[in-house]
Amino acid sequence: MHEEYKEIIKKSIEYIENHLHEELTTERVASYSAVSMYHFHRIFQSYIGMSVTDYIRKRRLTHAAQALVSTERAVIEIWFFLTRGTYESF
Repeated sequence: MHEEYKEIIKKSIEYIENHLHEELTTERVASYSAVSMYHFHRIFQSYIGMSVTDYIRKRRLTHAAQALVSTERAVIEIWFFLTRGTYESF
């Protein structure tokens, strides 16, 4: 992996993980990574093997599953925390 791309991916994944409970878009993550959305999408898809949107959805589902088995929180409470109540975000 090209070192510059490696840093972009690392930085973007850290950002996604720290902001899963917020509205996240490819544009927002690309902007944080200081890369054009088009270029960022290509890099991310190439190295991670899925789109940014799919990655975010997968991470939210993983966090939700962990919360369901390790806490007493209700499904709706977990869903609302991770998506701020928007079905599209989940």
